[in-house]
Amino acid sequence: MENLAEKAFRELFPNRQLKRIINIKYSGHFKDFNANVSYDSESMQFSLSKAWKEISEDIQIGLVQHLLLKIYKSKKNTINLDLYDKFMKNITKYAKVTEQDELLSHYFDELNDQYFNGMMNKPNLIWGTDSTAKLGCYTYGTDSIMISTVLKEEPDLLKFVLYHEMLHKKHTFTTKNNKSYYHTKAFKDDEKKFYLKNAEQQLERFLKRKRWKKLLSF
Repeated sequence: MENLAEKAFRELFPNRQLKRIINIKYSGHFKDFNANVSYDSESMQFSLSKAWKEISEDIQIGLVQHLLLKIYKSKKNTINLDLYDKFMKNITKYAKVTEQDELLSHYFDELNDQYFNGMMNKPNLIWGTDSTAKLGCYTYGTDSIMISTVLKEEPDLLKFVLYHEMLHKKHTFTTKNNKSYYHTKAFKDDEKKFYLKNAEQQLERFLKRKRWKKLLSF
């Protein structure tokens, strides 16, 4: 009996012979709804977090097909891929919100009231490292916004980065030919509404100063 990964391959590439051993396993080493694939000339192993076991097989097939298209560098569309895409856009409702830093939570509430009519559900709000390279990140699978601690003493710039990540939560993404687009026109139009009109330039100047200080400290 074919496994889920084999079924995903056959439905995606009905005219292509499957020459590898293809398997799927569920792992407890991933965060919620993460997955990856490893392969060589003889085998292909799809590893999914255990959270996927509770999700419809049709959506799981879409996930495997999404990874297969990346491996084979192909562009296709299937019902399963559409189901997977819709699931990923609404994945935050499955996430557990357990971490909300007090300062980030305060700024989130301010921005939520000012730009989202107070209607955005509060995600996990956590600090990252003291990084000048990765200032913020929104993770859909865990409904989490991470902010670099380098911004702690710069409230206006911190709120700009936080607002940017909140827009990712609002707009999610669009998908075309198995490629996801995050900074859509609607996203960019909303970003321009931020009260600090030259926020990007101020942020860049701030980062340059920070990087110079790090270099001079050696």
